[in-house]
Amino acid sequence: SDHKEAYNEVGSQGISYTAGVPPVAAAMLVATGEWDTGKMVNVEELDAKPFINLLNKIGLPTRIQDANGDRALEF
Repeated sequence: SDHKEAYNEVGSQGISYTAGVPPVAAAMLVATGEWDTGKMVNVEELDAKPFINLLNKIGLPTRIQDANGDRALEF
């Protein structure tokens, strides 16, 4: 996240944005039932696709940069 863009949007540094948005996205997925938390699991055991898609929608897009170029990651 760009510090200036984050500050302009939320009045805080980029680290606040990158540290705050993912937990909010996770909470949203739990609240809607898209992530089933009926048992104890590590976050790595949950389906990453809805998480990445939600991050893309709420302001922290995921990108891939490799030999094929730079592009958004969407599912």
